[in-house]
Amino acid sequence: YIIDIGPKAGRLGGEVLYQGEVAHLMTNTDSYTVKYLTGEERIEVPAVRRKWNNYIEVKGARQNNLKNINVKFPLNVMTVVTGVSGSGKSSLVNDVFYNGLLHHYQGSSLQQAEFNGLAGDLKLVKNVEYVDQNPIGKSSRSNPVTYLKVYDEIRKLYAAQPLAKQMGFKPAYFSFNVEGGRCEECKGEGTITVE
Repeated sequence: YIIDIGPKAGRLGGEVLYQGEVAHLMTNTDSYTVKYLTGEERIEVPAVRRKWNNYIEVKGARQNNLKNINVKFPLNVMTVVTGVSGSGKSSLVNDVFYNGLLHHYQGSSLQQAEFNGLAGDLKLVKNVEYVDQNPIGKSSRSNPVTYLKVYDEIRKLYAAQPLAKQMGFKPAYFSFNVEGGRCEECKGEGTITVE
């Protein structure tokens, strides 16, 4: 069963575009979700994917719901850990992998990490940082991109797009802090706090 809300974000959203069984999806709709689910729109799978050889392996992870599993985390590629709620994603990534790496690189104690050990290419990594969805810096607008100071380059890429050029948008337009370039409902915060 799908409840699809949109069609866009902020004040351009808030409408129920579709609700019902997946088998009865409508095709004439403004719903991006429905267009992708029905195949009307698609994201092309790359013909070639980056190969990986180096990895760090967690051996014998038994934290919470983990059943003595071995998992390889490839280096130099994006890796996604998925699963239903309660399946062990946070236990694996936060409690075991991250804490195990902290212990290996910084000698910190293994507070919450039931596993046999780490193996693989540990020598290729010098340090570990844990980034979650909470703001990284002093500002509530901070995120991994602003923390790594690459948002200027992303704004330049946005401004170089044909429509942005046609509209006369400069890189500064694509800032969390600029009216018109941000979501005016949340003022670029990403959430609205109600007290």
